[in-house]
This record gives sequence, C-alpha cells and structure tokens, in this order.
Amino acid sequence: MRLLLALMAASLVAAAGGARADAPQAVRAQALDIFRSIIAFETSEGLHQVPLMAEYLAGKFRAGGFAADDIHSIPYDETASAGGSLSR
Repeated sequence: MRLLLALMAASLVAAAGGARADAPQAVRAQALDIFRSIIAFETSEGLHQVPLMAEYLAGKFRAGGFAADDIHSIPYDETASAGGSLSR
C-alpha cells in the first residue's frame, strides 16, 4: 500500500513538473507541501485514514487539471472511499 501511495505522489510531482531539478521554486514548494500532507496521514491498517488521503490526492489531481472521469477510487479492504484515489 505504501508503494502505491508513493507512486501516486510521484505522479503528482511529475505531472506538476516537480520531478525536474530545474523546476520553478513555487512548483517544488507545492510538491513538498503535498508530500508533507500525505505523510501526515496515519495510513496504518485499522486507522481508516487512507480514504481521507485518497480524497486529498484526488482533489490535487482535479486542481491540476485532471478530468473527474480520469480519477478512480479502487477499493481494497478497509481503504474503500467514495472519492478518487488513482489517476490514469
């Protein structure tokens, strides 16, 4: 699960151009803020924070221009949510 979350976060950074070393400072600061936010979610099993984090990331994808139809929630055990969690 952590790997999936790390891949989602990396795709956010790449989509924003933050994966480049020469990215504008504002983009790098935004990427750092996103990472700080998702790290703050307690996503250990049984704490039920994954749906909240997934919705947070889905909101970032939407704000970044992804169409709502391209953002999908993929339920897995207790991680099911009504919001989006993955982007294609």
